[in-house]
Amino acid sequence: MAWNFFCKAKMSVAGKHVLITGGSQGLGLAFAKLCFTRGARVTIVSRTKAKLEQACDEIRSQSSAAGGKVQYLEMDVSNMKCINFSQLMGRAADTFGRVDVVVANAGTGVAKLLIGPELSDLDELMEAQISTNLLGSLRCAIAAGQVMASDGQGGRICIVSSAAGLISLPGYSIYSATKFGHRGFLAGAYHELRRHGVHLSVYYPGSINTPGFLEEKRQMPPVTLRIESQCSDVSSPESVAAMMLSGIERGTREITNELLPSLVVDSPTGCAPVDAIVAAVTQLIRAGWSQYLHLMAKWYVPNLVRQGD
Repeated sequence: MAWNFFCKAKMSVAGKHVLITGGSQGLGLAFAKLCFTRGARVTIVSRTKAKLEQACDEIRSQSSAAGGKVQYLEMDVSNMKCINFSQLMGRAADTFGRVDVVVANAGTGVAKLLIGPELSDLDELMEAQISTNLLGSLRCAIAAGQVMASDGQGGRICIVSSAAGLISLPGYSIYSATKFGHRGFLAGAYHELRRHGVHLSVYYPGSINTPGFLEEKRQMPPVTLRIESQCSDVSSPESVAAMMLSGIERGTREITNELLPSLVVDSPTGCAPVDAIVAAVTQLIRAGWSQYLHLMAKWYVPNLVRQGD
């Protein structure tokens, strides 16, 4: 029992049913394609039927290992309750069997400074981002956890957060508030879900080269764009999806694809256990570098802000 608690439980998505919210574009679509090629039964969820149909056609165009299938279901995760997602999982299972993996990927991101915009605009932004990024993903995770625990077979849940859920910048204050919440949820929920065989992960990817990110950059305040361009690489959706799949299959609790977020993850939050003995040793070795980079960031980012807009 103790050994199981300190070792990662590995699995493969081959032959498994993987459900992905926000699966019609960007990272969600790239992840769906990857799972399909590995022989998974994939259900993608989004709110726009036309985009879902196009995404399914793209996924089916990929060569797949035996068993690869795809279907879509319509749902707006920003406007749902836990029971709605539980019912959605039931509809997905009617066709492809029980859902083994849920990826709560749907999200929205708009960078905006706090001083300057109309308060009504900031109110609208907060409500939109909290309802999708935080409430939407938590409702997916909670409902999926109950469904997976109910039959004793367990499963995997991954919430797609952001590097901005670990490191915030001017312009990302509201966005980061919704993403930081994922780590707090993980710290408490990890114990409870794991007791029922459900492994919960949170993924903190950096910037991803998608149409959505390009539009986001176009609207960024200059100070945010300057810091973003100097502090973060832009990765392809395919490479980010591959890192997420690897983390989910290995049972990694907190998944990153960049150096600085990986060091921040070593900082303790809550009392969730380490994923494995090797991970504990690695965290101890990297602790000094983590503190050093934190100090550098505390100097470097304010210096960029002082340069003005």
